[in-house]
Amino acid sequence: MEIIYSHLSEFGISKCSLTQKNQKIIVYFSDDSKKDNFISFLEEVNIPLDVVYFPNEKVIYENTSTTIIAGDGLAINDKTGNLSVSIGCNAYKTVNGKNVYGILTAGHAYGTGYTYYTRNGVVIGQARNCTYKYGNQYDAMFIPFTNQSDFNTTQKYLDIKASGNKIVGNIESIAYVSSSLEGTLVSKYGMTTGKTTGYITAANTSFSIDGTEFKNFFDASCFQLEGDSGCPIGIETGSAPTKEMEMLGIATQAYRPQGEPTSFATCCKMSNIFGNIAFPV
Repeated sequence: MEIIYSHLSEFGISKCSLTQKNQKIIVYFSDDSKKDNFISFLEEVNIPLDVVYFPNEKVIYENTSTTIIAGDGLAINDKTGNLSVSIGCNAYKTVNGKNVYGILTAGHAYGTGYTYYTRNGVVIGQARNCTYKYGNQYDAMFIPFTNQSDFNTTQKYLDIKASGNKIVGNIESIAYVSSSLEGTLVSKYGMTTGKTTGYITAANTSFSIDGTEFKNFFDASCFQLEGDSGCPIGIETGSAPTKEMEMLGIATQAYRPQGEPTSFATCCKMSNIFGNIAFPV
């Protein structure tokens, strides 16, 4: 068993079990094409073939942990997957010397007593455990996973509106938005609109919503609708599904010039969020 264990991946073995009553080693393959090579290997290492049994069926193990990907949506107080806001990225913060993992999204999604769910109805976290700031330089929230072992963290992001493989690439880094980036082409990936592109139109924006004032955000001419709040926006390189994003922020508020039919993105800078709320993974 120990010898075979050291070669599971090499020979496409998905499961290997010892039945003690009849002293048989039962070997299941995920890839039958490597079975003959495995039999030759057994002979080389002097494992008798009469103690090894190969059932006809395959066994495939599935990872039961949930991966929540940037650009997807999350549901608020709704187990049925009625998505409300977008996921900015996976993140962590240090609590009592230990890293606690979760996701970043818009701070205005916070509500006392809320429970946050994935699109499949899996609980992400509870409002009482969140870190959120709304006002000044922030419209951001960190939702820690209620059960840390239920989730796999990822740097991947997706285009929710794309056909086929929606995975676009990885969020590789974050960058500070300065005046030198004005006019730079950026992409945002929201739960409602999918991928939209535009240019940074202002590197420093202040605004007010219902008496709450905000400062040091940035504007981008990317089409934005309700539900995109919290989604990632940044500078992309490469081609899907291996693009890389230098993340600049999360698109939070949408502004629309009076008389115009289209609304655009005002974004909370990652440099404001970084460390003050959570760190991207």
